[in-house]
Amino acid sequence: MRKIKVLHISAADPYTGAGGAALKLHLSLLRNDIDSRLLFLKDPCNESKEVFSFVDNIFKRCLRFVYTTLDRLPTWFYRKRSEQIFSPGIFGLSLLSHPMFIWADIIQFHWVNHGFVNINELRKLNKPIFWTMHDMWAFTGGCHYAMFCEKYKTSCGKCPILKSTTKHDLSYWVLRNKQKKIPVDRIKWIAISSWMADLASKSNLLKDATINIIYSGIDSKIFAPKNKDSARKDLMLPLNKRIILLGADNLLSPFKGIQFSLDALRLIDSEYIIVTFGNGQIPKEQLSQTVIHMGYISDHQKLASLYSAADLFLATSVAEAFGMTVAEAQCCGTPVIAFDTLGPKDIIEHKTTGYLAEMGSITDLAIGINFCLTSKLNSDRIRERAIELFSIDNCAKKYIELYSACLNENQLYH
Repeated sequence: MRKIKVLHISAADPYTGAGGAALKLHLSLLRNDIDSRLLFLKDPCNESKEVFSFVDNIFKRCLRFVYTTLDRLPTWFYRKRSEQIFSPGIFGLSLLSHPMFIWADIIQFHWVNHGFVNINELRKLNKPIFWTMHDMWAFTGGCHYAMFCEKYKTSCGKCPILKSTTKHDLSYWVLRNKQKKIPVDRIKWIAISSWMADLASKSNLLKDATINIIYSGIDSKIFAPKNKDSARKDLMLPLNKRIILLGADNLLSPFKGIQFSLDALRLIDSEYIIVTFGNGQIPKEQLSQTVIHMGYISDHQKLASLYSAADLFLATSVAEAFGMTVAEAQCCGTPVIAFDTLGPKDIIEHKTTGYLAEMGSITDLAIGINFCLTSKLNSDRIRERAIELFSIDNCAKKYIELYSACLNENQLYH
C-alpha cells in the first residue's frame, strides 16, 4: 500500500500562527508515514524536510508581486478603511498545473491569501480539498475576524472594516463570488476550535457544511515544564516575586485585547512583576507594577523557559481562533486566564488549569488572577490535559483518519 500524498498550501510564513501550525502538522505527518509536502508563497527560510517555496525563480517572484498587488488593489478604493486586515481573494495564482498539485492525492489549504490561491479554479480541481480555517476568512466577505459584525451570516455589505455605506460594496461581491465559486460540499472543512466551528456553521456560506474540529497541535517536547528558579535565573528575572506573563506576536494588535489586561492589572497587588513578550510594548505608565519587556522571542526553547518562569499567563484576546500561546503555556504546566467565549475556551479547564473570565469583564479577570495566584493548581494536571488534547502527533492522527476516510470515499486510493 503506497503512502498518502498530501500537499499543504500556506501563504502565511512558517513563523506566523497559521504558517507555523501548517509546518508542525506537516512534520508530524512525515513522522507518521504520510508523504507530506508544504508549499509556502514566499521563501520559507526553513530547512525542514519537504518544505518548498513557490517563488523558486525570478519569474515566479514577479508573479507573486503581481498577484499580491492585485489582491490588495480593490481595497485601495476605500480610502477611509480601517487598518484591520481585509483580503478580497478575487485574484490568485493558477496552481492547477503546478507539479506538486499534480503529484498530490490531497490538497490542504491553511492560509490562501495574498493572491496565492485562485478560488475561481477550485471547482476544476479533481482532488479532495481540505481547508483548515485558522481564522474566519473562508466564510466572510473579506475580513479575517468579523469582531462584532454578523453580516457574514446573511449577506455582507456596508462593511465596517471598509467603512463603507454601500450595500453592494466590495465585501458583498467577495462573499457572493465565494458562494458561486467555492464547491462547499466537496471540501472537508476543519475548524481549529469549537468557537470557530460554531461561527462557520452559522455563516451563510457554510451553514449546511460538515465542520470537523481538529486543534492546532503543540510540540510538547519543546514546550515542557522547566524548573521555575532555573528558568528565572537564565532569563534574569526576579526569584522572589510572583510573575504574571503577557505575550503575543504583536502585543498591540486590536485582536489581542491588551487593554483588558491592563485594566485588570490595575485592580490587583502592585507587588507583582509583569513580564511581556512580542512585538510592541505596553504603556508601562498605566501600571503600578514593575514591567519587564523581553522583546520578540523566536527561540521556542527560550519561550518555554519564559512560560515556566511565570506564575500565570494572562491572555485577553477578543478574537482568537485557537490560542497557540495559551496551549503552549499549558503544556509548560502554567495556569492561563482568558475570556470564556473564544478559542481558548477549549484549552482551559475552568478553575482546574486556569480561569475563564466573562467576556469583557475586568472585574472577573482580576478575580481570575487572584484565584490562580492563591490556588495551588496542579501543574502536572495542566500539562497532562494539554498533551492529551493538543499534542501535535495526536492532532496529526486525527487528520490521517480524515484523509483515509476521504480517499476511500472517493476511491482514489488503492
